[in-house]
Amino acid sequence: MKDIFNLKNKIALVTGGCSGIGKVVAEALNDFNVKVVVGDINVDKEKRIKEKEILYVKSDITKLDDVKKLVYEVKKKFNRIDLLVNCAGVAKRIPVEVMSEKDWDMIINVNLKGTFLVNQIVGREMIKQKKGNIINIASISGITCNKGLNWLSAYCASKAGVILFSKELSIEWVKYNIRVNCISPGYMKTPMTYKTRTNPDQTVYKELIDSVPMRRYGDPKELIGAIIFLASDASSYVTGANLIVDGGYTSW
Repeated sequence: MKDIFNLKNKIALVTGGCSGIGKVVAEALNDFNVKVVVGDINVDKEKRIKEKEILYVKSDITKLDDVKKLVYEVKKKFNRIDLLVNCAGVAKRIPVEVMSEKDWDMIINVNLKGTFLVNQIVGREMIKQKKGNIINIASISGITCNKGLNWLSAYCASKAGVILFSKELSIEWVKYNIRVNCISPGYMKTPMTYKTRTNPDQTVYKELIDSVPMRRYGDPKELIGAIIFLASDASSYVTGANLIVDGGYTSW
């Protein structure tokens, strides 16, 4: 039965793979003998995973031409794409009453439009192959409002969009033998949450911790099990799912 988790020689594209969750995902897949291509807007050498055979392609997922180039590079190198893990994302806390149109567009463009573009262009290749597997990284913020962490309207809207977009896509593309699922992480120890975790005023951080039944932030490595499950044949009958990994946050 252990062979159902076998990912050897699969070809994976990981967006946002130079930091945070994306970097952990790229390294984990590489450790499972997957051939990984990382697309990221920042692919400086210090951001790369050392001593790993990973191809890096600089790309902005909010730009169609960049996404096309990214997918072209994967196809040129490996001739196919078996797995997409779409991790690129941004967050910004701004009250709605003072939020600029520019800030709203930036968050929606990266988190939602970027998800659409990458899924579309990769999906076209998977349709030709008549096979594929897509995992979009959403968030608990797409399911519920964040207790103690307000001013996230654009982020919540974008991640809710990712979840419903993925569910709809799973129905549209099931006829092509393409599975589409989501993972919704809870509070994770990533660069995105660094300021909250290290702020001298720990009021907000304490309120966030108290809202998680496990009473702690998650380590991004605790998402690896969910990633490998959805990436492998262990989840061959799973599509349209949103797998929540949040320490119990949404169970209250």
